[in-house]
Amino acid sequence: MGYDEDPFEGLTGDRTASDKYDDQRDAAFRQLVKRSGGPSGFYASMFADDLGRLVPYDSGLKRPYSVRLAPSDPRVEEIILNSLPEDYGPSRTLEDGLRVFAEHCVNDLFRGRVTVDVEPYRDPQGVARAFRVHPIAADFITRYRGRPIRYVPSGLSPPVHGGFHYVEVDPSTLVEIDLERAQRSVLTRALRALAAADRQQFVPTSMLALGDGATGFRVKDHQSMVSAWVRAETRELGWDARGLITDGMLDPYRVWRSIQFARFQVGVRDTVLVGFQQVLDVAGRMLGFTVRMEVEGLLAASELDEAETQLKEGTRSLSELSRLALMMPPRTD
Repeated sequence: MGYDEDPFEGLTGDRTASDKYDDQRDAAFRQLVKRSGGPSGFYASMFADDLGRLVPYDSGLKRPYSVRLAPSDPRVEEIILNSLPEDYGPSRTLEDGLRVFAEHCVNDLFRGRVTVDVEPYRDPQGVARAFRVHPIAADFITRYRGRPIRYVPSGLSPPVHGGFHYVEVDPSTLVEIDLERAQRSVLTRALRALAAADRQQFVPTSMLALGDGATGFRVKDHQSMVSAWVRAETRELGWDARGLITDGMLDPYRVWRSIQFARFQVGVRDTVLVGFQQVLDVAGRMLGFTVRMEVEGLLAASELDEAETQLKEGTRSLSELSRLALMMPPRTD
């Protein structure tokens, strides 16, 4: 297919053209969109960016990995690539498509369960020929009278539930992706701590503006207090705020934390991969294909188990263990 060709030309999706986030006429929906955004603030946004790197780019310094379909089918692969969320145009490879899908999902997972709507595109005879994937954040979808509904802008003039306009969604097109209870608990605790730390960012400026009224206030002491708080509240998570909270840490402990963060990322990534396969299963039932996604080369939990053992026993260098946790290949020099 040519670069400029529209893979959906002549096909009609189940969603209407006006079913977009055009919320200018709907104040309630506009507030919903605003509330559903990812974490904000210095620490929280940095953390969200770091956690979102579940799958590396398929080129560059990260560990090489591959994604393929079994059985191999170039036609089905093209349909899948065209279906995925786009940041800067359709994905060119399955590796790139999986990365973009994972990034979209993890951003919404901060707010709760992600529901993926697999939308069929049909020809004039009503036969499904293609599909699109729409991750829906938890704020935008619920159940009403036993059926799933999705909140939409008022431009569609649908009925109202809970103050929001909505449309019904076919449950057979939905795939739910959510963290395990333990993962959600660790994430929630970390986000609360980071939000509290972000609120402290303006304290030094406010205190220093008091002049003599801030006698005894020391910026470094305040920064140390915030770092200690974040360090304690994110211990299970392992995130080190890109080195901003590592003052006083011994190198082995820093590496241990990096292994824990990689372990959390791997757990979230594996949850997303299961969801992606379920999306392919739903799409396959619509379009008449059956494929399994085979992924090789990604960091595995078993590697992190081994790395933690090697750290405790001192049988592998801290540098090598750090590179492993960052999903980087070992040095060859």
